[in-house]
Amino acid sequence: MKNLKNLLLLLSLFPVFSCSYNNIVSIIAPHEEIEIAKEYISKFKEKDFNFIYENSDENIKKQLTQETFNNIETLIPNSKVSNIIMLGSHKKILNEQTYYEFLFEYEYQNKEFRIISLNFKKENTLILQGFRITAAPDSQKNINKFTLKDKTWKHITILLLAILMPLYSIFIFVLCIKTPKFKKKVLWCILILFGIFSVSINWTTGSINLSFFAIYFLSASAMAASPYAAWNISFSIPLFAILFLFKRKKLIKNNQVQT
Repeated sequence: MKNLKNLLLLLSLFPVFSCSYNNIVSIIAPHEEIEIAKEYISKFKEKDFNFIYENSDENIKKQLTQETFNNIETLIPNSKVSNIIMLGSHKKILNEQTYYEFLFEYEYQNKEFRIISLNFKKENTLILQGFRITAAPDSQKNINKFTLKDKTWKHITILLLAILMPLYSIFIFVLCIKTPKFKKKVLWCILILFGIFSVSINWTTGSINLSFFAIYFLSASAMAASPYAAWNISFSIPLFAILFLFKRKKLIKNNQVQT
């Protein structure tokens, strides 16, 4: 009873300490480097291409032609920025050299959206190593939201299996617990809760991925890396739950013979 009370107390504290995605990003992301990255993006909008060229890595300067800058002009809307979302931030250190990769979503007042990716290496300041500007029809949050609208039979099939597999695993787990004592019962109870192999679908794109070296608790998974990322729905095969159902009578019979 005491342990149960402690668990309930801990769960009640979750809302107090929980943070939104933006709050978490603001805590862990490198603030100074992000502000510099935003400055580069503002230079694109201001058409200050001399700044971009002078602060770019030598390896990409050959690609920064007038044609490239003309293309950038057409991609960056003239209207004011109304919202900036940090979609991703990655830092790596290779051979004592620090590299950064930032991914932003820019929303403009005319409801245009741009996904902007910037790659830097850090010397005295950040040196631009690459960039990509892509027009998006809507915010990533809306594009990647979980919905059944306009989904294919592949989406629905995998979603149903991702719902049914955990239910099946739980049913067999309860059945295993209620089964009279047999050899290695605890081990069976544990194994029943896990599925092996996996089939997953990217809910936004519909692309399917197979993995033969995957283990899922309750034989299913549904997750998105952030509120702005695509959902991945997966199910796996509850192999041990299936085996137990077929072997249950034999396990009981063997135990009766031994006793």
